[in-house]
Amino acid sequence: MDEFDNALDAENRAAIAQLIFELSKQSQFIITTFKPELIAGADKILQATTRNHVSAVAEIDSERALKLVNKK
Repeated sequence: MDEFDNALDAENRAAIAQLIFELSKQSQFIITTFKPELIAGADKILQATTRNHVSAVAEIDSERALKLVNKK
């Protein structure tokens, strides 16, 4: 899912996040987001960056991810 939560307020993002985390016990979800509600309970967080037209992906912890989204 790609930033489906962008237009939602924090309360509705939290409700969707709870639903996804519950469903993730049976299925896998890959989500792109800039909102903290979906980052907090993630099992794995990947950061994608681009430098000089070269993309890189690295696993980061939730603390680092939350710092990144709170900058925006």
